[in-house]
Amino acid sequence: MLARRALAATIVAVDDRSSPVRKELKPLKDPPTTMARRAKEHESHSLVHRGRLVALLTLGYGVSSWAFRPTILSLLPRLLGDLGLDHEAGGSIISTCQLTYMAFKPLAQFFSDQVDPRILLTASTIVSGLSFCAVALSTSKLHVTVLLILLMVAQAPHTPAMSKLLSQWFEKEERGGAFSYVNSAVNVASCTVPLLVSTVLGAGGTWHSVFLLVGTALCLVGLGQALFFWSSRHLEPRDLQPGSTNKEKAGPGFSTPTKNTAGNTTSPKDGEKGWAAVLQPSVLLVAFNFALVYAIRLGIEGWLATFLKETTRPVSGMASSALPDNEAAAVAVAASTVFLFWWQVGGFIGTAAAGPVADMLHGRCMVIASCQATAMATAAAVLHWVHWTVLGQAGLATTATVLGACVYGQRLLFNLSVRDNVPLAVAGRAEGLTSLVAELGGSLAGFPLVRLVTVTGTWSTYSLCLVSTSAVVAVINLVLARVEARKRDQGQLRFLQKMKVKSP
Repeated sequence: MLARRALAATIVAVDDRSSPVRKELKPLKDPPTTMARRAKEHESHSLVHRGRLVALLTLGYGVSSWAFRPTILSLLPRLLGDLGLDHEAGGSIISTCQLTYMAFKPLAQFFSDQVDPRILLTASTIVSGLSFCAVALSTSKLHVTVLLILLMVAQAPHTPAMSKLLSQWFEKEERGGAFSYVNSAVNVASCTVPLLVSTVLGAGGTWHSVFLLVGTALCLVGLGQALFFWSSRHLEPRDLQPGSTNKEKAGPGFSTPTKNTAGNTTSPKDGEKGWAAVLQPSVLLVAFNFALVYAIRLGIEGWLATFLKETTRPVSGMASSALPDNEAAAVAVAASTVFLFWWQVGGFIGTAAAGPVADMLHGRCMVIASCQATAMATAAAVLHWVHWTVLGQAGLATTATVLGACVYGQRLLFNLSVRDNVPLAVAGRAEGLTSLVAELGGSLAGFPLVRLVTVTGTWSTYSLCLVSTSAVVAVINLVLARVEARKRDQGQLRFLQKMKVKSP
């Protein structure tokens, strides 16, 4: 009888919503079908949001590349003519812009670790657009120089902010494709700058119209980025990715800890390592290789036309001095135009393909870079030992495409490798270091290269330098590929040991 009374009292207490017994009861979990449906919607939401992010960054990076050196260099003669300036003034303007960008880009990369990348990217885009528009209103050399310096300062944070966003929203095994899609916009923009300028000028516009058009487009892209980031401000990158167990936030914005396939966790404490994580031998080797590849790139873009002109001769083997200067110049200009066009096409192919291939190989960036460095050395050897007039336009275009794909592809792979080898909290510092070393290495393509050619008395030294530098890059990439494989094996071993300890 007492048991029946106790059971009846419990049932009454549960039915009463104000009863403390009812409050202590926990709600039932969702049934499996509901949980599966929510997980599917969660994954779909993640893919859609990240796809929109990549599309927006690609558009912004492409338009931002229009408001940069290619467009400025193509419009510089008209700008100097209208302002009554000579070529020496134009050279000083370009040199000042280059030095400003070289100084502020590493600083922006160091600074990007401490700032929300959404704010940094949006501010960079809008200020760059306003600066580019303001150049159209300049009336003196001082105005142009100051505005272009402001443009370079505003452009400097664009790349590090974009890289940080992609690193936060994409895991190691899938961020290669995202980086490829966004970075390929640079090559597309470089190829379309002549078409853009010629179209605007052909329609009756002036250099003012080009600056205003590109600047306005960049401002609109910046406003679009601001609206996108504001509408998705409640979303966190790791919360959107299905299967993520990391809920701790590492500071403002998107910085959350991640876990890769090897089980290595990136947490806010990794930022305390500071430069110790950045100055590891593998990162320094990547930076050194980046400098060599950057020197090859600037050497090709800056001196190839001169190399072709100085080595111009007919297929029959006639010496270059037997050709009239005007004919040799015309042949060299036509050949260099073909080469540089296919160089940019190859750059687009290499940038667009390197990332997805790295994802297919589960982040083995340096293995792909080793193959590309070998192909780059082979193409440079063909350019050195087989005269370009014997190659013809088809052979010259093929060589240029291979060189462009390998140089631009390795640049992307080096950036991915640096971000994969350091904690996310200090990835900006690592990129800043490699960028600074690369800019210093690019200076080798200036006076040192020309001085070496002058001492040897022949421009074949130029192509020989391309071959030897490419060979050094290939050897170092092989070493880095071996280091990468050893780190991967060690990470997997640690992961298996942790799983063994956790298992009952």
